[in-house]
Amino acid sequence: MDLTVSSGLIAALAVQLVVVVGLPILLLIFQYRRSKDVAAPAVVGMVVYMVFVQVLQQILHYAFLLSDNAISNTINGSPWIYAIYVGLSAGLFEETGRYMGYKYLLKKKTHRDIAISYGIGHGGYECIAIAGLSTLSYLVLAGVINSGMVPTILEMYSSNEAAMVETMLAQVAKISPFQCLWSTIERVIALAMQMGLSVLVFASVRHTETYGAQYFAAIVLHTLAGIPAGLYQMDVLSGNRGMAAAILLNLLVTLVTVGLARRIWRQLPQTAGESRPEEPKFRL
Repeated sequence: MDLTVSSGLIAALAVQLVVVVGLPILLLIFQYRRSKDVAAPAVVGMVVYMVFVQVLQQILHYAFLLSDNAISNTINGSPWIYAIYVGLSAGLFEETGRYMGYKYLLKKKTHRDIAISYGIGHGGYECIAIAGLSTLSYLVLAGVINSGMVPTILEMYSSNEAAMVETMLAQVAKISPFQCLWSTIERVIALAMQMGLSVLVFASVRHTETYGAQYFAAIVLHTLAGIPAGLYQMDVLSGNRGMAAAILLNLLVTLVTVGLARRIWRQLPQTAGESRPEEPKFRL
């Protein structure tokens, strides 16, 4: 087995790791300097993501995607149904988790800044858990490949296991720096999206009379943001162009979400119960 990982790929992976891990940390530091009330909302955001996405949503996926039944066959048999399922399940679980986090775990915190802190925790954990850990593992495997230790390592496995390890290493060596670039951009967009959604749901919980519908708007926007990724996974959007198209579509939804969240956040009173600085010019 003669594999080599290019220096360009190693550099791209290193940049990606720095961005996806460093950006959430920098945002938390900046937010702490602004409002101080960062730790509890950020931790709640992380916990909500772990419980609602990494546990509860995975149970749903097992029932509706991984099990052999009529529903899973229907979902997996249609790229569009699959994409809508992926987006809608993410929207329902994450926005419901966000809603419950604000309503019960952060019920005594009413300052609007906690929406930003929560969003950094929720989105930052997602960023690190999805891209950070995988990028770190790719860097380690790239180091193993370039060290020349692959034959020695393969000897430690049975023939079937060695074939699987060899295939995995070959896949790592084939990653292009271009893919790393798009993946990094996608994670930055996703973090911005999570922060915007956090503001919308915060407004829905703390200012129900005026912004109650923002919870449902967050679910719809989250669903729309997830559909392009589902289409890419099902090869409706494929290759580098497909990846770029999926990210650009996601970016459009994110810009709408962040724009809406920014406008609402500026109209919210700093603390629930205070009068707003001005009457909202629109409602959803």
